[in-house]
Parts: sequence; C-alpha cells; structure tokens
Amino acid sequence: PVTDRFGMTRPAVFSLLISVVGMLIFTLSRSLWAAQWARAFMGGGAAFATVIYLRCSSVWFHHSSHGFTGGLLTVGVMVGAFLSMMPLTWVIHYAGVESALWMLVFIGLVLICIAALNLREPTNTTAVRSTMSVNLLALYSLLKKKENILLTAYSGLAFAPLAVFGGLWGTPFLCAQQHVNVSVASGLVSLCYIGFGIGGPLFGYLSDRKARRMRYMLLGLVVSSLCFICVVFVSIPWLWLEGVLLCGFGVGTGSFMLGFTMAKEINPLRVSGSVVSLINSGDALLGAVSEPFIGRCLDWGWSGRLAHGAHVFSVRDYHHAFSFLLGYSLI
Repeated sequence: PVTDRFGMTRPAVFSLLISVVGMLIFTLSRSLWAAQWARAFMGGGAAFATVIYLRCSSVWFHHSSHGFTGGLLTVGVMVGAFLSMMPLTWVIHYAGVESALWMLVFIGLVLICIAALNLREPTNTTAVRSTMSVNLLALYSLLKKKENILLTAYSGLAFAPLAVFGGLWGTPFLCAQQHVNVSVASGLVSLCYIGFGIGGPLFGYLSDRKARRMRYMLLGLVVSSLCFICVVFVSIPWLWLEGVLLCGFGVGTGSFMLGFTMAKEINPLRVSGSVVSLINSGDALLGAVSEPFIGRCLDWGWSGRLAHGAHVFSVRDYHHAFSFLLGYSLI
C-alpha cells in the first residue's frame, strides 16, 4: 500500500535507510537483544526491495514483457547472494568481521544516494496517477480473491527450498556428504543462486512468448525438484556434476517469479505494489519458519556428536529433514 500511495522514490529511500540503520546497530551491538532488533530492522527494510522493483517493472515496461522484466529480479538476488558468500568471506578473513560490517553500511549509504537520484515514477500516465485512490476496500478485495491467496502459498512453497538450502543448511550438508571444506561447499551452494539468476529471466521470457505462465511454473518446479532429489538423496561422486545439479535446482526455482507476474496481470495496476507485497509475504513467512523447523528436525535425529562445541549431523539426518523441503515442491 505504501508504494501504491506514494510511488517508488520515497519508499525506496526510506526502506534502504531502515536497513542501513539496522546494519549500523548490528555493527555496534554488544548484546544479543540489540543484534536481534537490528536484524529485524534490516529485514523490514529489505522487504521493500521486491515490491519496488516489480512496481518499476509494472509502470515502466509493456505488459507483454512483464515475465522477462520481473524475472530479471533474480539476477539481483544472484549477485547479492554470490557477494555474500565467497567475496564476503574473503573480506572477513583478511579485514575482520567489524570492517566487513562497516563496508556494508557504506554500501547501503551509496545505494540510498543512487535510489534518491534515479528512481522516478512516470507522471504522464493516468494509470499511475490513479494509484492515489488506493483504499482499504481495494486492499480487502485482494485478500478476497482466491487466486491471490493461492499464489501467495505457491510463492512461499516454491522458494522456501532454495532459501533454506542456499541460505543456511546447504553448506554444512555438502561438507558432510562430499567431505569438502566450508569454502568449497559455499562455492557449490553459490551455484544455486547463479542458476536462480538465469532461471528467472529465462522462464519469464519463455512465458512471455508462449503466454503460458502456469505451464512454465510447473516445469520449473519439476526441474528444481528433480535436481534437489539428485543433490540430496543420490551420492554424486563428481563435484562438477554436483555443481551442475545445484545450478539446475536454482534455474528451476527461478520460475517462481512468474507467480508475481501472474498476480500483477489478474489485479488492477493501481494495487500492483500491494499485491506484490502480499505474494512476497509468502516467501518471507515460510522461509522464516522453515529454517528453524529444519534445524529442529535435524536435532530430533542428532546422535549427540559434537565438534568444537557445535552439533554434527549425519547425512541421514539431513535426508530426513530435507524431505520436508521436497514436500513443499510436491504441494
């Protein structure tokens, strides 16, 4: 509703400012309580990113290319995820954690300046000017529409396996399964996000040409599920093949962006920001619930083995826990 009411520039600057303030508090925090609040600020600010980008896609590009332009968002996710893995690990190793955090604060300030100077709403279209009429009744109509609720559930279920595997549990799993160190495992996991960056625009382009959103959403789920099954449940002897499958897992997951495109097409333009934020909430909520849930599943099968004070899980433990992620795709 904020982007529908005020456009893109002010919400973008404000959301980036919230994230930077959160990063600053996190950098300076010396207690768990302060760090938790800082993380909440960072997540609250970052939540606007998808909404603002897809609104840009809606108002600046023709509807015939919405699948492709919306899918390009995954390229940004790919770049951010890649930079947060090996390059950030390198900075932390050579400069220290605190220096790396200050670097991120500086990058956030640069992004605020870029957004303030470059993000603009096209003011010469009646479709965009009508955004000022958004009200509670229009927002309520979004929740009443069954398709919007189903797309929200689809988005969360389709993206959660990548969020959980790529964001938290994939690296320790590959260390256990392939007997490699953390650097190699994180490099393999980063291939998921490279595939994700490819899959988003690829499936968007194909669905724009064929006008078959559902067909490519289903195809993407099949590809990601098959690759995930091979990575997790099949013992792959070659790291290059493991990397190909992880990349394929990301490519298939990239098709979930078509859910946002479909939501924009079946709802009025004046509430495009609101409907995108609704669909995006499925990713955030299910991802936030799934990471600790998978951790709890691993704890249930834990044998009691420790290494440097941390729990060590077997490959079988990961098999049991990741079965739930496969269930998401089947649902």
